[in-house]
Amino acid sequence: MSKVSTPPLGTILFFVSLVGLALPLGLSNATCQILGAVLLLPFVWVCRRQAWVGAIVLFWLVSLWILRRNPADGNVWFQFMRSGAPLTMIVIFLVSYDTLSRKFSSVLSADRSISTRLMKGIVYIFPALQLIQVVAFKAGIPIANTVLFSIGDNTRVFLPQLFTSLMLVYFGVRSNRITIVGMAAVTILATGSKSAFACFVLLAFLALFHGKRLGAFSGRLFTIGIVGFFAIGTSALVLDRAHDYFRSDFSDITREWEISYAKEAFSADVTSVLFGVGVAKPLTPGALTEDPAWFENSRFDIENAYWSILAKLGVVGFGLILWLFSRLRMSGVVLALYVIELVVSLGSGYTFFGNFDGAFLIVWAALIEALLRPERRARPLTEASSHRSGAAAV
Repeated sequence: MSKVSTPPLGTILFFVSLVGLALPLGLSNATCQILGAVLLLPFVWVCRRQAWVGAIVLFWLVSLWILRRNPADGNVWFQFMRSGAPLTMIVIFLVSYDTLSRKFSSVLSADRSISTRLMKGIVYIFPALQLIQVVAFKAGIPIANTVLFSIGDNTRVFLPQLFTSLMLVYFGVRSNRITIVGMAAVTILATGSKSAFACFVLLAFLALFHGKRLGAFSGRLFTIGIVGFFAIGTSALVLDRAHDYFRSDFSDITREWEISYAKEAFSADVTSVLFGVGVAKPLTPGALTEDPAWFENSRFDIENAYWSILAKLGVVGFGLILWLFSRLRMSGVVLALYVIELVVSLGSGYTFFGNFDGAFLIVWAALIEALLRPERRARPLTEASSHRSGAAAV
């Protein structure tokens, strides 16, 4: 009677860390960010040999804060951590991307059937848990972990790790797993986000044309057709908002208002152009809202990652981030990562600041990389291979 193996502690930690924010616990945005930082710590430990890079980033950010601080604002340390901690983890994971991918590969190739099934099943478990949250939110059941949502009509909801759902769309289409694509599509379309919807379409077609094999192509085309029909039938909010955006000559008043303040901060002086104003200095007067926490945070946020980085970190910081992304070894998954960062950054500054979605995206990309990589397991020596070895020796 064979002994049933149990997954090691490391695999359990990885699993919990990757799905933790998808559990329907009704958490607020602030709680999600604290929990997100804790859940990422096991991956920081995996990358501990490269973690010194994060220390350098923190030192740089502290130096900028000292140089550009606003003593009259008592909230600067909170805002420093709110923007500085996600950016630091993003830098650590970018530098350690290959290390993360190899670690996931070793877990997937280990001779532990439960560990392998657990990590392979996570691509179904995560979108399923998010699907439960979206359905519950629409039904008025308060169990969704919300980053942002529409008050009163329950039409829009942003769940933590939206970028992960986008990466799962790429994985699902490329591997012909229509269930994953469908579940992730619900989470993405529930946001009503134009940039997320555009990214969804681009990633689907990017995965569709991967490989050029006729059988796989037809399977992916079928997947795209089903999900496309589903999207058109259920995402009236996204399509309506996109239609309004096109009719208004590609204009978004709130975003343009925030960008104008970011441009003003960026061009204030030579130091601002080179190094920005830091991550703990207000950039705008704040959004018009009755929520005091949202109002306070909105003073530091720009709904465009490009101008957010330039205003906070200047040309030097912008260039360093570009350099870190350029160091990644090109693959289909890395290309999908580039698409998500480039497209979503047009309509959100949260890819780098304000929450840990950007850091989780890189970790999930490393996992998807390992899942799509051909297995390199050390196979036992078979009788046929023994004969070949003997023949070669002769």
